[in-house]
Amino acid sequence: MSYAIYLTNGTLFATIPDGTINQQSSVTLIGQNYTGYGELQDTNFIQLLENFADSVQPSNPLTGQLWFNSTNKVLTVYNGNAFTVINSTVASDTAPSAPNSGDLWFDTTSQTLDVYNGVTWLQVGPPANVTPIVYTVSSLPSANIKGAGSRAFVSDADTKTFGNLAVAGGNHAVPVYSDGTYWYIG
Repeated sequence: MSYAIYLTNGTLFATIPDGTINQQSSVTLIGQNYTGYGELQDTNFIQLLENFADSVQPSNPLTGQLWFNSTNKVLTVYNGNAFTVINSTVASDTAPSAPNSGDLWFDTTSQTLDVYNGVTWLQVGPPANVTPIVYTVSSLPSANIKGAGSRAFVSDADTKTFGNLAVAGGNHAVPVYSDGTYWYIG
């Protein structure tokens, strides 16, 4: 009895007669009672586990299939026409040597996040060692000018209780937020 093999969307992909194999995809589909099926089946499992890792893309790919390009060290996905790189993030002290547009790089030396625009790396995140401006309560910008949701840091709050009005006169260093009228602890 032949096997009918369907894609996830319900479309019939192949019919495999007894005792035969089908190689219309990157894996070998095995018909009932095929001699030597174990080796083919195990090879399929290994290739799936390693995402077809090779310097050459798999033959007969299906839409959504993954391939690890071992030359460029990138994971790609088949979109129905071609394998395209799945954007990646790298953390290192040097920029990746073969970036693709949209790739992210966390520079471990400068502590910045950069994005590759297809030509050059652009910094999109500030260094981790940026020192926030620390205000005293009396030197805070006007809450209505900064606007609701604005945040700051003060060094002389009289309390550290979340939600309390920010009042000077203490020694608590705390974050504050604006409701558009006043600054509050939090």
